[in-house]
Amino acid sequence: MRLYRPGVFVFAIFGAAAGCATGTPAGQDKPDAKVITVADAPIGTPDSPVGTPDAKLGTPDAPPAQPVTITLSQATSTSIVALNSVSCNAANVTAENSYYRAFPLSDFGITGPFTVQSVSYAVESATAEIGTSQGVQVRVYNYTGTAGAATLDTASMTQLGGVASTVPNTTTGTMITANVAATVPAGGTVVAEVFVPDGDPDGDTFGNAFFIGSNASGESRPGYIRAPDCGATVPTSFASLGLTTTVDIVISVTGTYIP
Repeated sequence: MRLYRPGVFVFAIFGAAAGCATGTPAGQDKPDAKVITVADAPIGTPDSPVGTPDAKLGTPDAPPAQPVTITLSQATSTSIVALNSVSCNAANVTAENSYYRAFPLSDFGITGPFTVQSVSYAVESATAEIGTSQGVQVRVYNYTGTAGAATLDTASMTQLGGVASTVPNTTTGTMITANVAATVPAGGTVVAEVFVPDGDPDGDTFGNAFFIGSNASGESRPGYIRAPDCGATVPTSFASLGLTTTVDIVISVTGTYIP
């Protein structure tokens, strides 16, 4: 904004000098009186910006990266094929069995920590001795051993979480999801275990029967079974057991990571 003052009028009258007679000398016209007008002038100089315009403080903050949800899977298919699975059992009563899959985070392009939300597993068939369901345990570990080997080193497995899971009686196959909370550190390997307890703890020849769901469609890494009563005292790949059928067990892990 600029401010101006009103015009100032300065009057100058040209008269006789002091000590001289008034009037106009003979033979001379009286000089015209002059009116001098001073043009409006701004008061001071135009306002200038105070300082310099605000500078940007660095670059705008980038929005925080959002978690990505992913399901870790190694089986080519989630189909459940009847009479394809195996277990350690006696007269169709299941002994203690554990089923595993080991998922290296690097296989899925995950470079940071991985937050496990759930484990899903297939059941080919299940029959409870009493009632309409039986219980298993679903556990999650971080594994620092060699993934893909013929056996898993249980000494390299650190349990991070676990929940009880209920398996309803079924003879046609079903998928079950157990919510498990765990965080696997960057560079780790997620191991998911479905632990099936001894189905005949009282030794009366009656008990629970359980066969995990599987198919023969192919897998990117091996699945494992641990069955102490049948000689598999450590998690052992199905391929190294010399089975006459291909058993690709269906176990997957769902969780999130920050890309």
